[in-house]
Amino acid sequence: MKTIARLLSIRPDEAQKTLLLYAMHFVFYLGLRWGENASDAMFLEYWSSRDLGTMFIAGSSLAFFIGLIYTSYADRINNRKLLVALLLVMVAWLVSVRVLLFTNGGQGGLAYPYFYLVYDALNGLATLVILNYINDFYDTRAAKRALPLMLSAGLIASAAAGFSGSFLEQLIGLENIPLAWGVVLFIVIGFVWLTRRYLSNDASYIRQAALTRNSAPAGKNSLENLKMGFQFVRESGLLRWLALSTFLMLFILKLLTFHASTFFEEAFVGNPNGRFAFFASMDGIGYSIGLLTQFFLFNRLLSRMGVGGMSLLYPSLTFLSFISLAYNPGWIASAFGRFNVGIFKRSIRNPLDAMLYNGLPVHVKGRAKGFINAVLVALGTLFAGLLLYALKQGWLSVQLVDIFGFLAVLLFVLSAFKVRQNYTRSLTDLLKDENLNILSLEQDGLDETDPAAIQTLYQKMAASQDEKMTVFLAEMAYEIQGMKALPALLNLAQESGQVVRASLIQLVGSDWIGEPAVYQLCLRGVEDENASVRLASANALASKPDVDRDDLALNALAARIGDSEISVRAAAVPPLISSGDFHYLAPAVQQLSLWLDNHENPSDRRLGLQVLVKVKNERLIQTLVRYLKDQDPSVRACAVELIDDISAQATSKEVKNLGLEILQTLLADRDSSVRQAAVSGLAHFRSPAASQAILRAFADENFAVRRQACQSLSPMPKRELMAMRSGKNPLEVECACYVLAKAGHQPSQRQIPAVLIELLKNIYTLYALELPLHSISSPGALFLRITLREQVEQLLERLFWLIEPLCSAEDIHAIRHTLKNHDILSRANALETLESLTSPQVAHLLAPVFDGANLQSWVAQGAEQLHIPAFDEPAASYKQFWPQLSNLNGNNRTDGLFDFGTREWLLALTIYSIIEQTLQRIPTNLPKAEILIALVKTQQMDSALVQEVLKYATAHILINPEAISLEKPMLTAIEKVIFLKEVHFFQEVTIEQLRILASICEEKRVEADEKIFSEGDQEDALYVVVSGRIALQRQVNHRIRRLAVFESRQYFAEMSIFDAKSHNADAVALEPSVLLLIRQAPLALLVERYPKLALNLLKVLSQRLRTANDMVAEKTESKADTLVNIFDKLT
Repeated sequence: MKTIARLLSIRPDEAQKTLLLYAMHFVFYLGLRWGENASDAMFLEYWSSRDLGTMFIAGSSLAFFIGLIYTSYADRINNRKLLVALLLVMVAWLVSVRVLLFTNGGQGGLAYPYFYLVYDALNGLATLVILNYINDFYDTRAAKRALPLMLSAGLIASAAAGFSGSFLEQLIGLENIPLAWGVVLFIVIGFVWLTRRYLSNDASYIRQAALTRNSAPAGKNSLENLKMGFQFVRESGLLRWLALSTFLMLFILKLLTFHASTFFEEAFVGNPNGRFAFFASMDGIGYSIGLLTQFFLFNRLLSRMGVGGMSLLYPSLTFLSFISLAYNPGWIASAFGRFNVGIFKRSIRNPLDAMLYNGLPVHVKGRAKGFINAVLVALGTLFAGLLLYALKQGWLSVQLVDIFGFLAVLLFVLSAFKVRQNYTRSLTDLLKDENLNILSLEQDGLDETDPAAIQTLYQKMAASQDEKMTVFLAEMAYEIQGMKALPALLNLAQESGQVVRASLIQLVGSDWIGEPAVYQLCLRGVEDENASVRLASANALASKPDVDRDDLALNALAARIGDSEISVRAAAVPPLISSGDFHYLAPAVQQLSLWLDNHENPSDRRLGLQVLVKVKNERLIQTLVRYLKDQDPSVRACAVELIDDISAQATSKEVKNLGLEILQTLLADRDSSVRQAAVSGLAHFRSPAASQAILRAFADENFAVRRQACQSLSPMPKRELMAMRSGKNPLEVECACYVLAKAGHQPSQRQIPAVLIELLKNIYTLYALELPLHSISSPGALFLRITLREQVEQLLERLFWLIEPLCSAEDIHAIRHTLKNHDILSRANALETLESLTSPQVAHLLAPVFDGANLQSWVAQGAEQLHIPAFDEPAASYKQFWPQLSNLNGNNRTDGLFDFGTREWLLALTIYSIIEQTLQRIPTNLPKAEILIALVKTQQMDSALVQEVLKYATAHILINPEAISLEKPMLTAIEKVIFLKEVHFFQEVTIEQLRILASICEEKRVEADEKIFSEGDQEDALYVVVSGRIALQRQVNHRIRRLAVFESRQYFAEMSIFDAKSHNADAVALEPSVLLLIRQAPLALLVERYPKLALNLLKVLSQRLRTANDMVAEKTESKADTLVNIFDKLT
């Protein structure tokens, strides 16, 4: 069983259900083919192909009626019940057919059109329902493996029915074949019972059944369901084209049936048994060929072309079939036509149709299918029937009918292309949360149309006791009425508290500072005791157009130069300098100089630069140039942004050229944030020279810089981009493909999957490097693995970014979010969407990254496909991270994977990990002499991080490790990173961010009973306990109340870095302890550079607040300090 499952690409957990469903499908098709050949043979003998038009007209009405019944129950009951009910109806019908053959057979008998009509109506519906039932047991990706296999059951059964048809006819007679078919249908019902018994716990089936139960509103009748199905078809691009395609297909197939039947009627006149035998033999041969095609060609085509691409195959075959049969009828053309109506449709169109409908939500799929099957199938059949009826009556010629058919088949092929395009769009829409659609609903706008409503708004605003609600209502009133709301808002600002007053001044101050009432409010506001009110007022006054000539405003702002709030001082300085009056100018320049010359605090220097630019003097660009050499990258980045602002708004060509020259030079800055700011600034010039400079950034090793360059490139130098697209630098190839594909360049869009494969090759290389490191449990090896995983995330970021030109950023976000979903069906839909956007190989290689599969197995599988070498032991991975460890002779697999900072970190971390293994006596399989030689070679590197770890490594290698004290005076940068990552507060922070954070950590040692801070002290630092124990306690009524005790890897005083307010407790060391301090300023800078860090920190803080009550409840209390000390010693 396992061998067969592996040969058929069946997962082990799918083998049992696939076997059972396969057998059921086989039996179903065996009876279906017997019945089809019997109905065709008898109708053509006892009636005529010229009567097919009448049959099609009647059949369309019957199909519509059956479609109404199906639509009534589609998605309201599960597919199992629908299937059983349909099978029972078919059994009853077959019994009635046999009775009619006995009572009303012979030439012109009613039994034959009855058999033909009902078969034609029920055939498609029965096939659809059983495929839907089978599809319920598989997710979207599994369906691509299972449905072609299920199709082979239909092919084998059809071939078996063909080869056994003559024998069956001779055994029981042509008239008794309907009864034989009825017996087969009872066997199918038995298989349905078996699936319910043995597969009821199948995860996919339970999921689909639950979706079916929950998706359909109760109490809908047939017409309401039909109307809902029409609404779905009208709103969905995929469904619209599928509907048109279905209508055209039915129309064309009926014409093909007419042409083929006319030929076979004449070829077997008076020989119904011979006609049945020929049809059966043709089915046997045809379905055998189809089976071979299925096993050896279909799956390969599906894997290569995807569902969307394969959907073009059947329309192309239909086109060839119609042309050959209409214009050159004969045995071959007629057989080909019959094959197209039967074998090709069932083996190609039907399974692909089921897969295409998987691009729709469950609650849409059933009703849309119901509408299409009830209405459009019937309409296609009706139109064909009317044409053939007109032909029979002599109203139309055969040539005119064929012209209609030719036009229809051309439109059928065109609709297939549209289906392919909309399939991808529908899959991406399926991944989005439909509950968020409320955000995109049509808004009526806020208009002042109801005075009573406005009056109610003002009453609620005046009566509100909640300051936030008051501000919200005020903003709404201002948005609706504009200046008319000003008197009420000014009155509210004077009567309300400081929070409301500050918000209202911020809301209307800058817009209406010219109004006397607003002006007076701001003059009073700059003297308010609340800093927020002063800041809002100062900003409003500074925005006054003539503020540099307004003595009242200048005096008010000059009084704020000594303000305790730095942001208020920053708002006051620019207008004072712009006044040119020495009285105002001198103190403002003095304050500005204090900020710009503060070499210890980069935040002050950045603030000084930002204030300086507000003076709006083009000549200041020369002053800003000095700060491009600042040691702090954030100051350099700020200077770049300000130079960009000045040069973009400058009227002087000389200033513009200077700004352009400066920004071009900064593309070589050592810090990526500065290079990114320079690229962003170059975009504002929109000149060929700026574009050429931006193109250089396509080769930047930092992805954020390259992404900014792709967004900033304008005008687009197409010739240079085309050269880059075919170049050897993979980074330039990525960017060039992205920009050209975004511009609609189709060759670049087709090249993107190949570029994605290269990225996936890098991802698999990282996982291959990580795999042997799992055998080591040391912190260094663990952090190597974490670093590699973070690099994988960065590569995935690049991968999904590259797909954006093929859809949209919103779609990519939905796909990536869904791939992380634990729901199997949702993840399968996301992979199917990726396949339709890119290629089957991309989706196949990306699937294990999100499936959580066994790392070793899928890395081996990917390595085989992508030709990635295996790294059998940690030493092999170490040599890739530390090139000096071994002469790799150009075989370093990490070339191009990491930027300089990451390579430096990995090298240092590798050295640390090797020394760590040496100390823990974990074998490294690296000779000590080889390590020493590598250490000597690495000494030449100009890197503080590497030199620090080299010093640590040399000491441990050359000196007996047992002689080295475990208590080192200072932690290395790597040890700080490792330690911080183990602290809950920083678990969500990336290694890259922790490396920056570790560089600004302060190490502090305290003795037992030493106070770290006292209640009432004002600090802005977070404390992390490295070793020892720290107590937070408060003295109440001469008694010490113990609030909490913190040990190693715990943190306290975290709120201080956010509000810098006074501590509400003492922090005392219970024993000698080592602490790490992280102050507000450097952490704020880190958050500014990495905004996602702020979300992670807020998440941790919210968790901390939830447990605050529990911590207070667990506090200890004693009557004297002595008792507390005794308790600490005892514990």
